[in-house]
Amino acid sequence: MIKNQKTIVGYKKAGEHPLDLLKKIKKQYPALADKKIAYAGRLDPLAEGVVLFVVGEELKNFESYLKLDKEYEAKIVFGFSTDTYDILGISKKGEEKKPDVSEVIKTLERFEGDFEFTFPPFSGYKIKKKPLFWWALQNRLSEVKMPQKKVQIYSIEMLESGFIKKEKLERDILKKIKAVKGNFRQDEITKNWEKIFEEEKRKEFLFLKARIACSSGCYIRSIADEIGKETKLGAALLHLKRNKVGNYSPDN
Repeated sequence: MIKNQKTIVGYKKAGEHPLDLLKKIKKQYPALADKKIAYAGRLDPLAEGVVLFVVGEELKNFESYLKLDKEYEAKIVFGFSTDTYDILGISKKGEEKKPDVSEVIKTLERFEGDFEFTFPPFSGYKIKKKPLFWWALQNRLSEVKMPQKKVQIYSIEMLESGFIKKEKLERDILKKIKAVKGNFRQDEITKNWEKIFEEEKRKEFLFLKARIACSSGCYIRSIADEIGKETKLGAALLHLKRNKVGNYSPDN
């Protein structure tokens, strides 16, 4: 059966690259060793969840898989913003004011519907044949016009809200950064977070966890950054799990 497989549903761990996952799959199923396989939609380094692989002859329909809707579980932490819009970035503190939890939740829920966002500076979207992250790393973003995209947010379901103690948040962030494979400025980012927390006087930080269903091409970390700007608290994506790609999930 695996010889005639059109698609494979894999589950990427946080810190893992989709190509590492593909190597595991090919090792587990030797019949796939010589097959051409590509993943339809990557996940950010810190994200975990469903990765859909398209196999062999089915690659002729690859573009249709890229357009599939997605479902995520996102955990957003408030009090900081970063240049990547998630915690794997250079951070700076937001306004030190007590958050109104109900108002922050309402702000997030208002993102349902059409959502036009600016691409994160650290993303793979290409301008002049160079990905945006290349321009960001070269400090040359001022030379290009930041692209925008309109997507649809079908639903935002609140799952949890609360506060994280400063010490626990720091441990969680540094642990997640350490788990990331590849070169993503980890040393610089780690030192930056350590300095931020050393100087931080606040004892705890608001977080929201939500299930978000959206059209293809939506950057959930852009939502995190936007809600941080609208509330003036600063926000970054702390954790992201992709539950579904179209109807593909870990169950199938």
